[in-house]
Amino acid sequence: MSTFRLHVATRSRAPSGEGGADAVAIEAPSLRHAQAVVLGRADEHFGADAASAWMTDEDGRRVWSLQIDEDRAPAGA
Repeated sequence: MSTFRLHVATRSRAPSGEGGADAVAIEAPSLRHAQAVVLGRADEHFGADAASAWMTDEDGRRVWSLQIDEDRAPAGA
């Protein structure tokens, strides 16, 4: 299993940086599985204020990113 870290930047505040303490650890056998975990739980990870998200690998390299349109934020969040 690998540990990936999910980082989320909101419109109301700047991201704390790629190594920020507010990153969520995602354990998965591959990047593809980690993406599925994040997208399958989108309501948990992305609020209405989310602007972008990215995932880093165990070495801190950015391996995935997502830009969230303001008008496509999760309903009711």
